[in-house]
Amino acid sequence: MKKPFILTLAFLIFLSRANIIYAADYSPYIYEKQVVKNLPDLSTNAYKLKLESEVQKIITAGGRLDPLFQDQGITGAKYYFGYPGEELLNLCQAYPYLSSTLKTSTATYIKGQLSQTFSTAYYPQTFGDNIDETRGLRREYYPILKNLPLNVWPQTTVPVTGIYVIWSCANALNDSSIATTYWSNVQSSYNSFASSGSAVDTYPKLLGLIGYVRLATLTNNTANIAAAVDKINNSSTVLTSFQNTITTGKTNFEVTFNHEWSIPLFFTSRANNQVVTLFGPEAGRFMGDITSTQVKQVFDIIFPYMPDWYMYKGGYGGVGNADASGSHIVKGLELNWFLGSGYSENNMFSPDTSWTYYLIKAYVYKANVSELIKVLDVPYARRGDLYYIGKLTTLLNAYGQTCWTDVRNGTETCEAAPSVPPSASSSPSPTPFKTSDFNQDGIVNEVDAELLISNWLLSTCTTFSCDTNQDSKNNSFDFSWIFKEWGN
Repeated sequence: MKKPFILTLAFLIFLSRANIIYAADYSPYIYEKQVVKNLPDLSTNAYKLKLESEVQKIITAGGRLDPLFQDQGITGAKYYFGYPGEELLNLCQAYPYLSSTLKTSTATYIKGQLSQTFSTAYYPQTFGDNIDETRGLRREYYPILKNLPLNVWPQTTVPVTGIYVIWSCANALNDSSIATTYWSNVQSSYNSFASSGSAVDTYPKLLGLIGYVRLATLTNNTANIAAAVDKINNSSTVLTSFQNTITTGKTNFEVTFNHEWSIPLFFTSRANNQVVTLFGPEAGRFMGDITSTQVKQVFDIIFPYMPDWYMYKGGYGGVGNADASGSHIVKGLELNWFLGSGYSENNMFSPDTSWTYYLIKAYVYKANVSELIKVLDVPYARRGDLYYIGKLTTLLNAYGQTCWTDVRNGTETCEAAPSVPPSASSSPSPTPFKTSDFNQDGIVNEVDAELLISNWLLSTCTTFSCDTNQDSKNNSFDFSWIFKEWGN
């Protein structure tokens, strides 16, 4: 009887060791930060100047902007950008592209707001309170004349991704004192996450733990590094399946599944009308490396069916003409898990969706500068559209060569440089004029409309002449830009 027992025990030990040997190792994503090198001179680049203009609007607003109110018809109204960490993360990611003068004022603003990373103070703190959309520092293009209060209770919780925000800002501003100043908050946030037993089943959670390991390394608080690394390596299996990641996101963040439309890759909250999304290049790299084939299997279908996804949803239900029954078989692939039922009765995307598609274009499809310019679109808000700022930063990154530098020892791995390095001199405007300000007089008005109409349906126009989106066509898409930017 001893022999079978010994053999069984030996086999179990073998399996245990095999599991250790073949455990996932995500060290490159944990320790290697993105560094963009070999950039051309961008000092007069139109998109750099647009980015600076958008950042300037935030830091000169006279205080932190209130959440953006958006209503997408039957899918319901939502608040965006209410978690302070979202704004700080986008500002810190944009920071390398700002002028020296703007860097100084932006750094001051960031440091003054960093303590809010671990707070949700801009959402009501007690039951029954609501946000008044007619008051405060508004982001919307037009004044909201009547308060339309949405339920925002209970308020969203501070995500573990706040740790990554602290790391990103310490790294961008090259200021290690940020790490030491907020270390107790970082440790507390990590402890709360670790004790919850939560898996690393979303990209923001992955970023949060990446930020923790890097800050712990930077500040020499190494006691929990091994545990955090093990948690990433052993519980990120959901993220290796694009379908499982989407399904998990819909379960966590879509309340009324049949009437929702979202691509929940980068959410940390969507409950009670509070949308919170956070992204870092490590998440894009992880998705591009590990799930690229799976993502392309879906988006090779999605993009041709919705070629104008960067402006609006397109056909009813998106693709496949799905109705409330939820059938989404397109080119032999069942996409119900990705699209839901498609029963939204609405041709608009929420702003987070086109932003997510844009990131997929950049990090999975490795779109070049020209391709990213074509799908940039315009801001959803008059000021403080963090999705637009994120797109601009992603676009500017594409002008250079992406390298990944180990934060421990400086070891560097670089991706291929752009095949044809774009020249900043090709930028159409030396100043951040609106896209449809064709005569570049600082305002979109009847003069620009006349230029558009006089060249209607011609294919000889260029951007900042009469073609707003560089598709070599002058049509209703260009008209929509004039309509959106009129009077600005």
